[in-house]
Amino acid sequence: MASELGRFAPSEILRYGSNVDCEVIEDAVFRRLSCCVSEGKQELFVLESAESLLEDHFHATLSQMGIAGMPAAVIASGALLQTLLTLQKKTLPTSGSCNITQQVGSWSWIWTPGGIWS
Repeated sequence: MASELGRFAPSEILRYGSNVDCEVIEDAVFRRLSCCVSEGKQELFVLESAESLLEDHFHATLSQMGIAGMPAAVIASGALLQTLLTLQKKTLPTSGSCNITQQVGSWSWIWTPGGIWS
């Protein structure tokens, strides 16, 4: 996982769960990548909440978004969206196209038009 983080080279990470602060990950995140890390709260990572939030915000089903049957992607996307809705001062886009790719246990999101999320 640490080598994948290095290959992906994120500038920000939202994390929660077991082993997210193990020594190898900590070294990669803070020393090698020097990226900003937000410690997510448990309530951000609930599947049912994430499904509702995503479908309500984007006015589309999980199938239409291409993430039906991908609970890890739904949870991560919901956590990211809720964090953005909480922190951003401007309105987030509710339409566009979404490209989600899996990278060995982590996820990348690109949402267009209206910006890039990852």
